[in-house]
Amino acid sequence: ARLRDMDALGTDQVMLFPTWFVRLALVRDAEAARVLTRAYNDWVYDYCAADRRRLFPCAVLPIQSVEHSIEELRRVARRGFRAAAVRPCFWSGRYPTLPEFDPLWREFEDLDIVLAMHTFPSREALTPEWAQRIARTRSTGHGLLFTDEAVVYSPGQFVSNIVFTMEPTIDSSESLGFIFEAMTWLTTVLMTGWLEKFPRLRAAVLESNATWLPLVLARSRNFLDLYAFQRERKVKDPSQTFHEQCFIAFEGDEEPIYRMWDLYENVGLWSSDYPHHDAEDAWEALELMARHQVPAQVQKKLLGDNARRLYGIDPVMVVKERIEQYEPARLPW
Repeated sequence: ARLRDMDALGTDQVMLFPTWFVRLALVRDAEAARVLTRAYNDWVYDYCAADRRRLFPCAVLPIQSVEHSIEELRRVARRGFRAAAVRPCFWSGRYPTLPEFDPLWREFEDLDIVLAMHTFPSREALTPEWAQRIARTRSTGHGLLFTDEAVVYSPGQFVSNIVFTMEPTIDSSESLGFIFEAMTWLTTVLMTGWLEKFPRLRAAVLESNATWLPLVLARSRNFLDLYAFQRERKVKDPSQTFHEQCFIAFEGDEEPIYRMWDLYENVGLWSSDYPHHDAEDAWEALELMARHQVPAQVQKKLLGDNARRLYGIDPVMVVKERIEQYEPARLPW
């Protein structure tokens, strides 16, 4: 059923990313996370057996333990996995830029595995104490921002909570939360020189749109120059670092990407977001690219060549023409 849908969507090959399973980061027990991770990675590996030329699995890691994560990364690398998904922010205030995770990122380098930075706001349950404090301050005009306490939070969920407080009928986790989660991670790793610690690491920013990339690169460069006198060492130009080590996924209907195609020519990854309800097909992307006069060689890069280069995938062309009338399979629950 998946392969038939791909034919209709105009997709020859796909990297399969986890959806709800990225909530694995909320599991408290490291051993439980290890077992769940291994089970998922075994499942998705078997799933791709339907056609290993077209279906490629992305692993998940038991990030609760650096040792467990390295062990699992080595195991999936032996099975031919080319990427592993990690969230920009972890539970309980543990972020991927903390030094305790450095051995894991070095293992990514050594194994030549892509760091798939897959955004997903935390939604970690608040403690009763925090819930009471927020309840007391809500609608009083006195928030918790300007306090002497360190409040560690997922940026995406922070934004989502603010919007929900302003208008309870709106869930902004996807419209804003995903974007801010990725923007925060990318700005941090570029402005701190974090990526320079791992010069062979390749990272992909996923499921968070891409239109904002020029803004982040420009602002990071501006403020690095403005406050250079405060830094002990020079940080490389953010744009140079990004183009040397990073890629970014964009949705098929993101028209600004096609208007600014020269900025994304070598780093943009078209994404269908299938099987989500708002999935896009390749045919719409082709139509929009033609409308904005994107050169044919650039279309080829954005629609597949960049992704194949990132993941080291040999190209396979299966879809030769558009299927005009198609009814997806209706699988039983």
